[in-house]
Amino acid sequence: MRQKCISIEKCYCIILMILMASMIIVPVSYQKHKMLILVILCGGIFYSVVKRKCYIPIDIVRVLLLYILYNTVSVVIGITTSAPGAVRVTSTEIVWPILFVVLFLAFPAINVIDYVFTGIILGMWVVSLMDFALLMTAYGIFPLQIEWFTQIDLGYYVNPAGHAFTSGHMVSYLYGIPFVAGLLIVEKKKRFSYMLLLAFELFNIFLSGRRAMFLLVGLLPVFGILIYRYIRNKGFKKYRIVSRLSKNQTFILTLACVFGVCVIYYSKNYIIFLLDTLLEGFEFKNAANPDAHIRGIQFSALMKGWLEHPLFGNGAGSYTIECIRSEEQLWAYELSYCALLFQKGLIGAGLFLNLVIHAYRSSKKKIQKNKYFLKYCYPVLMGMTGVLIGNATNPYLGKFSCIWYLFLAVSLSGMLNFKNKDTSEIFSKTN
Repeated sequence: MRQKCISIEKCYCIILMILMASMIIVPVSYQKHKMLILVILCGGIFYSVVKRKCYIPIDIVRVLLLYILYNTVSVVIGITTSAPGAVRVTSTEIVWPILFVVLFLAFPAINVIDYVFTGIILGMWVVSLMDFALLMTAYGIFPLQIEWFTQIDLGYYVNPAGHAFTSGHMVSYLYGIPFVAGLLIVEKKKRFSYMLLLAFELFNIFLSGRRAMFLLVGLLPVFGILIYRYIRNKGFKKYRIVSRLSKNQTFILTLACVFGVCVIYYSKNYIIFLLDTLLEGFEFKNAANPDAHIRGIQFSALMKGWLEHPLFGNGAGSYTIECIRSEEQLWAYELSYCALLFQKGLIGAGLFLNLVIHAYRSSKKKIQKNKYFLKYCYPVLMGMTGVLIGNATNPYLGKFSCIWYLFLAVSLSGMLNFKNKDTSEIFSKTN
């Protein structure tokens, strides 16, 4: 009987790993296939509940319950005010947060987190290599067909300096680059593999022409240091990330080669183009720049609507007639946090912030009890922070395949309750 239980738990972990990889590789496609995997995992959840193996710590229950209850109220407000998206956002506001927390905590007595990490890393390898192959194909280096990539939501376009790619994988890079950088800092094993993966990621986003990616890379050292300092309770004098990376000549050489090739190949024209692209994103009053200008209009319209109902907002799924971005989804806006205030008010925004704060605080407490858990907490917090930055100008966290980035961090402290008597010894030996 015991062997049967172990095999069921392991199968659950493997299927969960496949789901994580698929949501990294094709975040906006193949939703029916993901739902099928999800149904299978729900069978594992049912088994866990029946066998009384599922356990969700009270601190996670508390923050999640507050968030879900208020979201339910917000949906009701949206329905009563005839908000067009009130019913459709119910899954994102209520169902998916609960489901992902339960998915991650169905078997807290075993090391589920390692399978999740494997799925994320595997997914990032596939994404990075596919995008790299696309770029090489676009330049005629690889004898492949562009049509092969468009079938899996990959494509490329021509900018003033040459080829670049546009891809649904952008959100995967927002999570994957900080995540892998975090692993490289705290993990002692497989370091060369992480360096190579990070090099592929940086090479691809350098050619992406996406402002959010450049901003993320620029902010990466800043929030990396701040997060590490917070969760370890250390000042900058004891902070050894920079010194550790500088000593690793392979890492420096890899980055130098990647960016050196890019700079040489594209010359100064592409560097100037990237800088102009980044600066253009902040020209909110320039009507000649439609992308930035519409965000300026969005900001003004959403803030005006929020001030009419500052505490509770206008209800989930609501929209403002002064700015409509999509005829199919009237309630969808790029400025996600402004839309959060407009739709759910200060209370809803505060409860969302409460989830993020819980993720940081609970991880910090875990590390204080056992420093070994730094290898899990730091990469997850780094990845979540990257997505939160990108979410400011694109509603990534409003999608099924992306909302787990937040709730993995929220559930992390509960996932680290697995029994491992040797963790402290392992950490001391690796240091």
